Amino acid sequence: MIRFVVAMVAAPAWAWTATCGAIRMVSPRCPDPLAGLSFAEQVDASLKWKFNPKDIHRVLGSWRMMARGEVRRGPISLSGHDNSDPFMRQEADSFIDNLPIVLFYEPLQYVWAAQLEAEADLVLQEFLEVTGDSSLESRGNNVWIDAGAGGVEDPNALAYGPEWRTLALQVRGVWDPVNVALFPKTVDLLRRVGAPTVEIFFAKMPAGSVINPHSDGCNFHLTSHLGLVVPEGQCWLKVGDQKRYWQNGKMMLFDTSVIHAAENEALTDRYVLMLRVWHPSLSSTEVEAINWIFNCLDEPELLQTALEEAATSKGKDRRKSRQRKALRSR
Repeated sequence: MIRFVVAMVAAPAWAWTATCGAIRMVSPRCPDPLAGLSFAEQVDASLKWKFNPKDIHRVLGSWRMMARGEVRRGPISLSGHDNSDPFMRQEADSFIDNLPIVLFYEPLQYVWAAQLEAEADLVLQEFLEVTGDSSLESRGNNVWIDAGAGGVEDPNALAYGPEWRTLALQVRGVWDPVNVALFPKTVDLLRRVGAPTVEIFFAKMPAGSVINPHSDGCNFHLTSHLGLVVPEGQCWLKVGDQKRYWQNGKMMLFDTSVIHAAENEALTDRYVLMLRVWHPSLSSTEVEAINWIFNCLDEPELLQTALEEAATSKGKDRRKSRQRKALRSR
């Protein structure tokens, strides 16, 4: 999932941060009228400079909704479903309008998912080899961290419980070089299949544990799992009114902006390879615009450069316009 907040991978992944409107980024080199804009306003201005606003109107609307502190929350109604089920609700503070809701997708309709499932044994064997090494914790980076790692106070993350653990390969589109080196075959496969990922990690759900009902707070990412070590028939996931059981070597793809919960009823742990992927109904330009926002959240100094370039360009355009008018008046 992608929400606009800086969060560790153990928590639901990305979120627009609700504090952006209060942040000031005033540069003495940033010419008027850009100087003095809030962070949220600067991001808005940079988006309109870098992209055609008509092409990213949904992203602009999402960012402005976040800046106002709004949360999209309410019941959903889907044909063929029990819409009276209390799980049939969508909650998101990072929300793109008019993205279709599908509780569970048929994952094999997507080439990347079909190819990943076809080579599930490769992922499993490397996973067992690497995680079976007693030196993994000292060799890896943030090995099996919990949902509260990094001090992120997010009720959505807390729903995962203190026992849910992750080992990340990719966070916010950036590969972790330490952990990538531990799983070279898996990473090579993921790159070859071209999965549209923003996060990739191994997830551990211990025996007897539960994930309480919650939303991951973002509707423009879907979540995908490849079952690796699964106590089949004893470990389930419910999204909306639908309940599915994990299977070894099988893909799942689902919408975690809808209320969902899970339980491992077995006496053994469950492990999956977990991917956050872009919603397939986003355009490539919208994906690029959202990535720009996250780049700005990570590196706010990018805004100064972008807005100074915008101001310089506007100044040149005004001079050219005056020159054309002067020539026409001769």
